[in-house]
Amino acid sequence: MSDHRKYKMQAYQPRRRFLQRSVSTLGAAVVGGLPVLAAAKDCKVTEPDILGPMYNVSAPIFRLKLAADDEPGQKLMLRGRVVSEDCRTPLPGTMIEIWHGDDAGFYDKKKPGDFLEPSPPFKLRGLMKADALGRYEVQTIIPGA
Repeated sequence: MSDHRKYKMQAYQPRRRFLQRSVSTLGAAVVGGLPVLAAAKDCKVTEPDILGPMYNVSAPIFRLKLAADDEPGQKLMLRGRVVSEDCRTPLPGTMIEIWHGDDAGFYDKKKPGDFLEPSPPFKLRGLMKADALGRYEVQTIIPGA
């Protein structure tokens, strides 16, 4: 297995778990009608090892759409809220950086671990700002394995 493929798979797994937890939480909130309880139950402080080998500096700022309309793959709407360690207090204006692989599981980078690798045009990578209540919403695709 190539180094790129190993890095891709290592970086992909935590993001897939995040997406699965987000979808599960959203489903529990919709079905149970208790979004605050569902969110508090799954609230965990972000771990300090969030960069991973596919991180890159200078990602562009976007508002809602991370994936282009013609991006292959199953569409995904990801919504959430950034809160402080008490799992209740919203963190307005928090900058959120998002990146993930495409439908085939590949990133827009060629050199995993090289955070300065020039990679424009950026693909499925960007920065967004949470609103006044700490909420965010992203239109993208489900990354492939």
